[in-house]
Amino acid sequence: MIPICIEKSPELIIAMIAVLKAGKAFIPVDPISSRARLDYILSSLQPTVILVSEDVYELRPCDSGVKKLIVSPSTVKAKPMRQSLPLPAGIDSAQPAYVLFTSGSTGIPKELGGEFGLNNQTRMLQYTSSTFDPSILEIFATLLHGGAVCIPTEMERLNNIPKVIKDMGVNTAVFVPSVLKLLRPEEIPTVRKLIVGGEKLTQSLIDIWAEQTHVINAYGPTETCICSLANLRVFPRRFGGNIGTSIACRTWVVNPNDECQLMPIGAIGELWIEGPTVARGYLHDLAATKESFASSLPWTEGGGTTRAYRTGDLVRYLPDGELLFLARKDNQVKLNGHRIELEEIEACICRSPLVAGASVQLRNIGDSATLAAFLIPQGTSSQGDDICHLLSWSEDDFHTLLDSMRQQLPTYMVPEYLIPVNFIPRMTSGKVDHHALTAILEQVRLDRHQSGRYDRSEKEQDVSESHRAMKDLWAQALDIPRSSISASDRFLHLGGNSIKAMKLVSAARDSGILLTVGELLKNCTIDELNYSRNGKPASITAARPRSELQTPQRQTYTPTWIQMVSVTTVGGFPEGNYMHLVIELRGRLDPIRLSEACRSLVEKNEILRTQYTLRDGTIEATVLEKVEVPLTKFNSRSEALEHWESAPSVCFDRQLVTFSYVVMDENSTHFALGVQHSQYDAWTVPLLLRQLQGIYHGHPVDPGPPFSEYAARLPRETNARAEMFWQEQLRDLPMTLLSDRSVEGDEPDGHFQKSIKLSPSEFTFATIICSAWALVLSKHATTGRVVFGGAVSGRNMDMEGILDVVGPCINMLPFPIDVTDCATYLEVLQTVRDVRIATVPYEAMPLPDLISRCTNWNPTAIFGSIVQHLDITFDLPLVSEAQPGVDLDKLEWKFLETRKQYGRCRATDIYVFSTISRDGSADVQLKYNPSRISPDLAEVLFSDLCGYIVAALREPEQRIASCL
Repeated sequence: MIPICIEKSPELIIAMIAVLKAGKAFIPVDPISSRARLDYILSSLQPTVILVSEDVYELRPCDSGVKKLIVSPSTVKAKPMRQSLPLPAGIDSAQPAYVLFTSGSTGIPKELGGEFGLNNQTRMLQYTSSTFDPSILEIFATLLHGGAVCIPTEMERLNNIPKVIKDMGVNTAVFVPSVLKLLRPEEIPTVRKLIVGGEKLTQSLIDIWAEQTHVINAYGPTETCICSLANLRVFPRRFGGNIGTSIACRTWVVNPNDECQLMPIGAIGELWIEGPTVARGYLHDLAATKESFASSLPWTEGGGTTRAYRTGDLVRYLPDGELLFLARKDNQVKLNGHRIELEEIEACICRSPLVAGASVQLRNIGDSATLAAFLIPQGTSSQGDDICHLLSWSEDDFHTLLDSMRQQLPTYMVPEYLIPVNFIPRMTSGKVDHHALTAILEQVRLDRHQSGRYDRSEKEQDVSESHRAMKDLWAQALDIPRSSISASDRFLHLGGNSIKAMKLVSAARDSGILLTVGELLKNCTIDELNYSRNGKPASITAARPRSELQTPQRQTYTPTWIQMVSVTTVGGFPEGNYMHLVIELRGRLDPIRLSEACRSLVEKNEILRTQYTLRDGTIEATVLEKVEVPLTKFNSRSEALEHWESAPSVCFDRQLVTFSYVVMDENSTHFALGVQHSQYDAWTVPLLLRQLQGIYHGHPVDPGPPFSEYAARLPRETNARAEMFWQEQLRDLPMTLLSDRSVEGDEPDGHFQKSIKLSPSEFTFATIICSAWALVLSKHATTGRVVFGGAVSGRNMDMEGILDVVGPCINMLPFPIDVTDCATYLEVLQTVRDVRIATVPYEAMPLPDLISRCTNWNPTAIFGSIVQHLDITFDLPLVSEAQPGVDLDKLEWKFLETRKQYGRCRATDIYVFSTISRDGSADVQLKYNPSRISPDLAEVLFSDLCGYIVAALREPEQRIASCL
């Protein structure tokens, strides 16, 4: 193998071809590599000769045993020209043609051997560095097809690419998206074909280039010879995560936790690539080769020997058979087209005597991705510290460490941020807790914007004042006369539930009374609430108006897992991910004023200005400073319904909120607000509608804290106390499954629905339906301990103004219920209520964290069943009058309906859903995936569910055995 250390020039290509004609493999070495990196590469290869340019010959000394041959215009011309030279004997296509150095995970680079792949080109710009594998495509695919390779100087490449393209008549080019976004189509009109790869192709780039240029979205790790998959024609308004279909190879989507199992169509798995384009392995590193390459695939016909590469990329199949790239599985990241192992940077940092430990993260700050290094200064003691926090560090030490890294690493691998901390937080598994580090990084950027907390040390007030205040709050939350409430009444007996408890907590905070939802649901009388804390009355403090509290401002943040699921799993949930709320406006409407109200609503609520982007496999939420959202007028009700019953199929890089209306007659207008589930939950909807109503009529509106503040606080909910709670709750418990079939096909969901008349009960209907479903699972799974998923509000975390946050705070939790020792329905109801109350302090812990840290479940597994009870109404004040001084007619606002494009039961086998109708009855529904649940079984399950609900309502003390 012959190293080549030559700047970008025709001589570089001549040297490559010469090495190949000599029957050897070439190894490109970047002339600007650090001395330490160059020394390692040469020592690992131990070459006898290296081809260099004149400049490298002068600047790069080599070991005395290595002969340096200069390749320059003068030496090339000095060589005698011969018409033909015999090729070396014994050379075949199985021998390596080149070796490229990729970033390694052990602190040193890895060498890679590979074979050629072909691609038709004409006049190709040779833009890419020779150490980056697309250069093989630019050079050899072009030459093999008789094309011209257009080579700019390094100065031209960095400073004036449009001029180079114009002067050389380039019609084809290969760019990473981060370079392409620096160019404009009018600057390079001769380019007819663009091959884009190395990073995620964004929607904004597609919109700019795909109309007038043939754009190819190429995908291929270095280990699979440049390009393994390609979307051969990217069309406008199509998302860039589509990496197309395979080229000269086979692709497999494999269970990340079980290499013997393929994932079903549409499910997320790791991409494996099989075929002749897969590299031979890592040079001199059998262990790394065995880890990354598979020699046999058990699912292939005959299970014969083959070669496959585990890419570490998570993908899923689209309905047309093309693949959608989602994210990286491991700690390997891409930055500006360069593949980087973060552990290599960490190893470099830890070699410094100034540092005792380090962890490196790729973060998105503003519009750019960058590297941030968390490091422990040498001599730091974290004994007795439970919380990771920032440390001060001398400027001299910063500079010393930076100088050391720059000598050992390429420029693109040197972190932009160095953050000293007292220790690197780790999970119970021993792995670095990246969520905790993310919280630290947020403090670095946003601590000056943090809101103040309540002062909890105010002097306590006397009991009678607290009683009076509490009665007023109960009356307001329960919508009953104050005179009907006594100090011994129980909150749930008076019609309270978790939603009303949340409303009460919010109102209490505004009055300076500090309560929690858990207290209301457990210590359910006013007396108990007043003496719930060590026999002391509930504290009353002077709460600060929200207008006095600062809220953090941010441009880009990491979305919550609910947001990520909502934008990536379109149509994967029974209730759908997009909704139009239709309101009837009765009276004389001012369309211009309504349009201004819609604009103001978007301006006041950052979640409505939020767009989602897949960048390098990571989903980002970006809050745009200004968004133009027009108010669309339809000509007829049928035209409006066609729009209201549709939903965006792709949620990335686009505005998701919509406003529209249709005039029914001179006194009636139907108005619709369209929102995506990444922007709302059921609690959010009334907040938005009341804001819009208030803005239209000139009333002051307080939008509450921005959702990004909630998202920034959410990682704190994954803490040791929450982990300990969920580990104890779920120890040795599997997810309860009832599936009785596994058939292929995409049949519509099965559906059952029934209205059940309610009877007075001390239990909420959410507790009743969960209890009934626990009994259904116990009966059909023949076990007393069951687990099912349940939707919770997620708004019980300690955050100022959490109940006024507009956005999807909802979370999904596993509910472990043990009915083994329950003899009556009452005992089951009490058990379920106790479980639900116990989970309240920990219900904001994100589900992916909960599963990965507190269970032994497969992270990609779906819930066997999910239960959700919705106890929120979208009613508005019937007549809303204008603020005094505002010249505006009265207008009646009446909620009509929600229009959805319903999804499928693909994130669960069974979905149980209930609401309370206006007549006081419960509307109970069961949807199921017919590929997993047979219609006969579903009918029995629904019948049992309704039977248990009725029994629990009417005769809760009845023994369960008499009904089973």
